[in-house]
Amino acid sequence: MTEENKSDSQSTMIEHLLFYVNGKEVIERQAEPDWTLLWYLRNKLCLTGSKLGCGEGGCGACTVMISRCIDRESGKVEHRTINACLAPLCSVDGCHVITVEGLGSVNKSNIHPIQSRLTELFGSQCGFCTPGMVMSLYGTITTAKTPQPTLQDIEEALDGNLCRCTGYRPILDAVKTFASDIKKLPTALLNQLRYFASTQIRNVASLGGNIITASPISDINPVLQAANAILELHHADTNVVRQIPLRDFFLGARRISMDENEVLVTIHIPLPDSSVKYFLRSYKQARRRDDSKGIVSAGFQVQLEQSNSSDSQWQVAFACFSFGGMGSTTVMAKIAQQNIIGLPWTRSTMNKTCEWILNELPLDETSLGGQPEYRRTLMQSFLFKFYTYICCELRQTTIDPTDNSIAYPYRRPISHAQQTIPKCPQSQKVVGTSLLHQSGYLQATGEANYVDDIPSLTNTLHAAFVLSTKPNARIKHIDIEAASQVPGFVSFVTHTDVPGSNQTGPIVPDEEIFVSSVAPCIGAVIGLVVCESEQAAYKAANLVQIEYELLTPTILTIEDAIMHESYFGNEICLQQGDIDKSLAEAEHKVEGTLMIGGQEHFYLEPNCCMVIPSMDDNEITMYLSTQSVSAPQELTARALGRDISRIKCHNKRVGGAFGGKETRPIPLCIGIAVAAVKVGRPVRFNLDRHTDISITGHRHPFKVEYKVGFTANGNLLALDIQLWNNGGCSLDYSISIMEHAMLHTGNCYRFPNIRIRGRSCKTHLPSNTALRGFGGPQGILACENIIEHIASYLKMDPFNIRQLNLFKEGDTTHYGQILEHWNVPRILNEIITSSDLVTRQKQVDEFNRTNIYRKRGISIIPTKFGIGFLLRFLNQAGALVHIYKDGSVLVSHGGIEMGQGLNTKMIAIAAEVLGCGVHRIRISETASDKVPNASSTGGSVSSDLNGMAVKHACEQLRERLNTLIVDNNAEISWENLVTQAYFSRLDLCAHGFHATPNMFDYDLSQNRAQYNYFTQGAAVSEVELDTLTGDWHILRVDILMDVGTSLNPNIDIGQIEGAFMQGVGLFTMEELIWGDHEQQKWIKPGFLFSRGPDTYKIPSFSDVPLDFRVSLLSESSNPRAIYSSKGIGEPPITLASSVFFALKQACMAYRKQQGFSDYFTLQSPATVERLRMACSDEFTNRACLTDHQNFQPRGSY
Repeated sequence: MTEENKSDSQSTMIEHLLFYVNGKEVIERQAEPDWTLLWYLRNKLCLTGSKLGCGEGGCGACTVMISRCIDRESGKVEHRTINACLAPLCSVDGCHVITVEGLGSVNKSNIHPIQSRLTELFGSQCGFCTPGMVMSLYGTITTAKTPQPTLQDIEEALDGNLCRCTGYRPILDAVKTFASDIKKLPTALLNQLRYFASTQIRNVASLGGNIITASPISDINPVLQAANAILELHHADTNVVRQIPLRDFFLGARRISMDENEVLVTIHIPLPDSSVKYFLRSYKQARRRDDSKGIVSAGFQVQLEQSNSSDSQWQVAFACFSFGGMGSTTVMAKIAQQNIIGLPWTRSTMNKTCEWILNELPLDETSLGGQPEYRRTLMQSFLFKFYTYICCELRQTTIDPTDNSIAYPYRRPISHAQQTIPKCPQSQKVVGTSLLHQSGYLQATGEANYVDDIPSLTNTLHAAFVLSTKPNARIKHIDIEAASQVPGFVSFVTHTDVPGSNQTGPIVPDEEIFVSSVAPCIGAVIGLVVCESEQAAYKAANLVQIEYELLTPTILTIEDAIMHESYFGNEICLQQGDIDKSLAEAEHKVEGTLMIGGQEHFYLEPNCCMVIPSMDDNEITMYLSTQSVSAPQELTARALGRDISRIKCHNKRVGGAFGGKETRPIPLCIGIAVAAVKVGRPVRFNLDRHTDISITGHRHPFKVEYKVGFTANGNLLALDIQLWNNGGCSLDYSISIMEHAMLHTGNCYRFPNIRIRGRSCKTHLPSNTALRGFGGPQGILACENIIEHIASYLKMDPFNIRQLNLFKEGDTTHYGQILEHWNVPRILNEIITSSDLVTRQKQVDEFNRTNIYRKRGISIIPTKFGIGFLLRFLNQAGALVHIYKDGSVLVSHGGIEMGQGLNTKMIAIAAEVLGCGVHRIRISETASDKVPNASSTGGSVSSDLNGMAVKHACEQLRERLNTLIVDNNAEISWENLVTQAYFSRLDLCAHGFHATPNMFDYDLSQNRAQYNYFTQGAAVSEVELDTLTGDWHILRVDILMDVGTSLNPNIDIGQIEGAFMQGVGLFTMEELIWGDHEQQKWIKPGFLFSRGPDTYKIPSFSDVPLDFRVSLLSESSNPRAIYSSKGIGEPPITLASSVFFALKQACMAYRKQQGFSDYFTLQSPATVERLRMACSDEFTNRACLTDHQNFQPRGSY
């Protein structure tokens, strides 16, 4: 290059980024290569509407739209939604970025129709996911090829967005208002692409990039290999062009036939020869349909030719069988491909091919990814589907017509829903109406602030935790030398820096804030690094070196704990009647074991906290994302050795919690407070999703063993049942959750003689904790499983057993509580009629008779869920209400708004009592210096307790105001009345308090416990199962719920739908996979594999019931709660067991058809693996070494 050319090149070099955000030009001259677009939007531009939910493009909370010019001459602009958490800032140079703030604003009174419809149709609860939903829909509308996107476009556009609160139905209702109804059919390759990652990922990913990564679980490479794709590679230095078949490209684990200086330019896919019968199909089975990598994926090509024999039979001329998920790279079954050439296209040939492939592609229990039997079964299932498809295309008469259902992919119809709401009582003006969520519009516009959205003070530091990488290990030495050299490093904080007590815990202080000697589990907090920036803190934390001494034994599972007798406390026992005598005399008996897996909370907002220390009177201010402000206040004071009154805790809203932010975040927040005191500066943290899932605990796994006696007609006589749960390394709420499970074990049925024993196991896993239902779902699932077992034994309809043994009004539970306002019999009668259950059962039987490989099941399950804390002192609440001179009202209470609509209900109660407009009332935040000593928000009692406290305060104020009303001013306006009260020197502030009457402390040793009341309901669920893969769809769900007289019907229905779908996840697809010594040998013992949205799958939009019907029971009252309402947050989760048992019914239909009529146990969750392997047949027989009809897939319990 000449000097002149060098000069020209340097003069045109651009040393800055230029792009636009919401119409404003942005020039960045100091960009760092590791800055993501999301980080820049939030930290540099202060646009916090886009949320950091996972950091790996799996939740969609960070979705934004990127517009770029793709043709300068025509001015054509391309719009795409992307994950801002994955997009490097440099990638948007020259682009226009639109965030949720760019669409509309409450403060500017220009809300976009998408934002308003999501709010007005109750599509936002906690609101953390809402901005991402808004942007995904906006992107779909903007990029639609027709004036309006189709309904199919709408449902598919949200495949990269997750919501844990709503159950998706109200979001779908809102977004469908923007759709027309045109359908599109994808080709085989496009069909595989449709389920590849998410819309946001597909918008920025490249097919070539996916090939080059050589992922062993690629969904795309198998079908490209089967299609004989040719890669065109260009050498960057020499311009040499090389073509190589994709079939020869993969050399081994992440190794490819490509030089360093080669670039993949083109992928050539040959067109089939029209002179031969050519068939190409792709298959995939994942843990979830949308945005989920395949457990096994496959691409098959076969070319057939007719033989010269008299029958002109079709025979194989060419075959390619390619698989993902069956080795260290995409693999072809080359021996099978060769062996099949020349053979006739028959079932016998397929059976031989299955055997060849199984021999060629072996897996065992140590194979990466686990599930060896299931993966080996899937290969055969895919081949059989391919065989059936070709036979159908050839119109061969040898194929049974009942096989046809699996020849072609299932096309999911558009979902729909309906809700039935009783009339609001005429005596109420506000309470009982469906007020919109107080923060709904703010959430939809991204203007609602969460803890991580709070701007940092100028001297704020960032913290990152140093966690143990070993379970049950003594810490021998900590080396921070390398960490301290990171620019911006300030301090390393350990147990020696705790000025007060290093011991903490919600019930007993049996855990440490910072490990002092022995790390009980992987993820235990050893210390934390404090740095000037978040990036520096993470870097420094990763550089801290720790030397361990491993201790024995390492106890990880319930079975380990039983073997080593490692428990918290003594055995708990509830007993009624003479159990041993009744069992001995019972006409019939069955016994069994049920395992129930844990569940991750998967709140969309990760745990975060900001602590501001003050030298002024030793005050500490904490901004927390927790379910209580009083518990962290008290425990932080203990750790710092200060009075509780010197700790101020604030919480405006929480982006989802579900029990996961009740206790487990508190030690982390205390650690941040210790750090802030040590360095004398504000400190904050925001956990990344992997760490959050790994260390903050989950729903408890359970083991259940039972023996039950009954009569020939199904009358229950006696139940002897033993429960164990895996509590993890500290007590937390494990024993309380066990007790709650024991109290719910009978569900709605009377067992005259019953003995329930429970043990909480102490293991070397992170401490498990509360999750929606608090043990109730496990206890009820165990009970309903017993009912199903009895029905199978007696060959009766399970519902007949249920109906025969239902409690009656005035009956006494096994813990001594008399049932009042017992509505379950009425609920069952009504839902049987409204769901048309009897007719649909016959239709299910007929469907199963005429379809071999697709089966349906239908199940009806009731619930009786206890509401009220079992400890008397917890059933109390306070409130503080201010009326200002202009008539505006500020309400403070001790509850936490976390999406359940608590604040909206409190505003309605205040408006009802005060008699003012709803628009005059607001709730700012929950703060420990406004309402002290508040019980944690949970247990479905927050509206009961806080509502009564708010009502009490407002009644005092209204009583004072009423003294000013006389005949001549009876119609005085609210504002004038308040003004008059001020000048009359009336106190316009009131403190309210409520203590639930007639409650007492429980004592299970005396069979003595009492809930305030029971929320009751029932659900009918119908499913369709692909028995060859384990994939399923919920065809219809009917729910009838007794919520008393609802405080807000649409909010309550949102809670019902959200809880039900969370229960669907619990009982089907959500599986925590831990490394241990026996079950999951391919994972390091004590290490959690499923620690992010990539490996842990919650239900998505495509898992919503196709027909979702929710009704509230009419003419129901509840004298024991505010305005005759009932708590509703938790009870509906138990009704999702109806999906579990419907799926089990579908499995039973297939097993019976295959000649296996004996009872079988389906462990929970009923994952696609467990469902497929329960459908025992010739394919599972080949895949399993022994006893395939009783095979149980490995699990983590």
